[in-house]
Amino acid sequence: MASIVNPSMIASVLALVLFFTGWQVPELVQDSLSLLGGITAPIAMLVVGVIVARSPMKNVVKEVRLYPYMIIRQLIFPALFYWGFTALGVSPLLAAVFMLMFAMPAGSMCPTFVAQYNGNAQLAAKATIITTVGRSCSFRCWSRSWDWWVSRRHFASLDFPGETCDRRGRFG
Repeated sequence: MASIVNPSMIASVLALVLFFTGWQVPELVQDSLSLLGGITAPIAMLVVGVIVARSPMKNVVKEVRLYPYMIIRQLIFPALFYWGFTALGVSPLLAAVFMLMFAMPAGSMCPTFVAQYNGNAQLAAKATIITTVGRSCSFRCWSRSWDWWVSRRHFASLDFPGETCDRRGRFG
């Protein structure tokens, strides 16, 4: 029970209460919390940098265990999700958005949580770096496959309310 009741859970429940009741906190509190929320991503990247700074960059690249993870997470799973969503009748454009979301790199908060629970934070930081670098390759792969798919179909004939779309999938 003690692991469930922590500051994050209390804040989440409080946020839900505020949302559903429509209550507003004072502007000073809102601004303070917005500033605090704005620094979490940069601090997480600093933590990743500090963890990785302990080892040479060539050790990050030589971490062979991460490459299958990156290929599965950023190429195979997004393709399976895309094909699964389109098979279920989801709009190809929406399925492509989901596909790109699934192909995102490992989050920068991952090493922090791994370190908090006495795991291998250095491996988690390496995974963050490898998947972030791999993101440029996987996104290029997905954008080229999207261009190929759009060039093979009459994409403009799909019904997008109030929008027209050219052969490359751009709205105009």
